[in-house]
Amino acid sequence: MAYRQAFNSGNPWTIASVPLALAQRQQQPRQRTEAGRKTLLQGWFIAILGIVAYCHAMLSSAPPGDAFTSLSWHGVEGWVAIVLIVVGTVRWFTGYLGLVNDVVPAGVAASDGPGE
Repeated sequence: MAYRQAFNSGNPWTIASVPLALAQRQQQPRQRTEAGRKTLLQGWFIAILGIVAYCHAMLSSAPPGDAFTSLSWHGVEGWVAIVLIVVGTVRWFTGYLGLVNDVVPAGVAASDGPGE
C-alpha cells in the first residue's frame, strides 16, 4: 500500500492516503492500552514492595500488641510500608481502569451483538 498521495494531487482524501490515516487512528488506542498496562504493573510492583516492607517490619522483632502500636513501635519503616501499599494499590487501580476503559470498548465495537 502506498502512503503518499496518489498522482501528487492536492486532494488529501485519495485512496493512497487512507491506509496512513487508518494506521494512525489504530495506533492511538494501542498506546493508551500500553500506558494503562504499564501503570497497572508499576502499581503491582510498588504494592509488593510495601507488603515485603510490612512483613519485614512486623517480623523483625516481637510486636508489643495491636497493629497500630506495632507500626508506631517500628517507627518509620512500618508507616512507609503502609504508604507503599496504599500508593501501589491506587496506582494499580488507576492502571486497571485505564486498561479496561481502552480494551472493553474495542471488544464491544468489534462484535455486532450477542447473537454473533
